[in-house]
Amino acid sequence: MDALLAQKMALENEWNNTYLKTGVYSVDMKDIEAKISCIKGRIIQRDIARAKFNY
Repeated sequence: MDALLAQKMALENEWNNTYLKTGVYSVDMKDIEAKISCIKGRIIQRDIARAKFNY
């Protein structure tokens, strides 16, 4: 599995577990969302670069 995708999935799992434990949206979850967003951006940039290279 792709390392970035694995990182994103692990963070999403952490976010879900935090919500399940607390039952409310917390500041910690906001930080996790920021990390997820950053990784998503890196995945998109990588995919665009690969597409440009292949076409």
